[in-house]
Amino acid sequence: MSSEIKALWKLLFLQEAYTLILSQVSSEFKVFQREKEKLQIQLEKKIRPDLDQMLTLKDQIARKLQGAVQSPAESCCCQGVEPDLVCVMEELMRPISSGAEMVRSLFAQRVDEMVRTVRNSPIAVLQKELLTLGRTSWTPEIMQPCYEKADVYKESLQGLERFGFHSVTSLVLGAQNLMQQLMQNSIYTFQQLSEQRLSQATNRNQVVQMLENVKDRVLKKFDYDSSSTRKQFAQEWLVQIFLPFLLKHLESRCKLELPKYESYVFADFSGIINVENIYEEVVLAVLLKAISKALKEASGRNKHNLYRDSFFCVLESTDDLLHEVTAQELSGIRMGALSSNSMLDAVTFPTCPVNKSASGEKIW
Repeated sequence: MSSEIKALWKLLFLQEAYTLILSQVSSEFKVFQREKEKLQIQLEKKIRPDLDQMLTLKDQIARKLQGAVQSPAESCCCQGVEPDLVCVMEELMRPISSGAEMVRSLFAQRVDEMVRTVRNSPIAVLQKELLTLGRTSWTPEIMQPCYEKADVYKESLQGLERFGFHSVTSLVLGAQNLMQQLMQNSIYTFQQLSEQRLSQATNRNQVVQMLENVKDRVLKKFDYDSSSTRKQFAQEWLVQIFLPFLLKHLESRCKLELPKYESYVFADFSGIINVENIYEEVVLAVLLKAISKALKEASGRNKHNLYRDSFFCVLESTDDLLHEVTAQELSGIRMGALSSNSMLDAVTFPTCPVNKSASGEKIW
């Protein structure tokens, strides 16, 4: 059996499996949605009349808990978390930053290849090239060099077991998903801006120049998006690593005192206001303060190409670029709708949904 037939059978099998699973999951999801809507209506009816009173009571309990918990939490965070926080953050940022840089290079490479093809081929080939570009983020073989950067976590984060963290596999998948999303969003923005400008091009040279200009703008937006998403990624995983550790070490000193705060909760609100959740929010706030400080210092040192929070513009304005894409979507202009007077009438656009240390030494 030829490789083409094998590939076809594999594709058909995957399509059938996908259809079957989608049908079953969709059915179960619809049932869940109906049950959720009923519960939501019941809960809203119960909460709405007393919402202000509930929020006031929650704030009062939070302030009482903060007075009792914040000092021990800060002490525990200072002694048990902060000495390792910068090292762990570095181990988190290094692979995801390498992966993001690989995504950036791959995107630029794919666009450059497309531009060379358009320069030397009939203009109608642009449609095929854009379709090919749109499949990039969904092609594992192409994205694999990016994804491999996240595999470093399997070795570099082994030392986190002493904090009780055993979810490295989930972290790797999360990093790979972020890389895929960065690529997908870049391609989507490139397609949107290209469609917007192609109707203004009257010859091949203008088309090529337009594609190169759009690529440059998308790469600038990529740098900003990459910085924001990588900081968010690091923050989320630092919380997942250190929050359970903090809560465990505070249990004997703080959590055992929680029952006395239950008396502040009215009987009618006992199913809505959870004292333990409020307690965890107080501890989380302490941890987030330490994490934000570490991320801010890393941004100030220009490590891993992280922009400072005060960095607002990377294009003429990043907001301008986002506004252009959003305005086009809101205007109802479909992808591929080009001016009938343009030489590019035959081109239609595909849509793309938006959807160890450096030295190898252990530092734990």
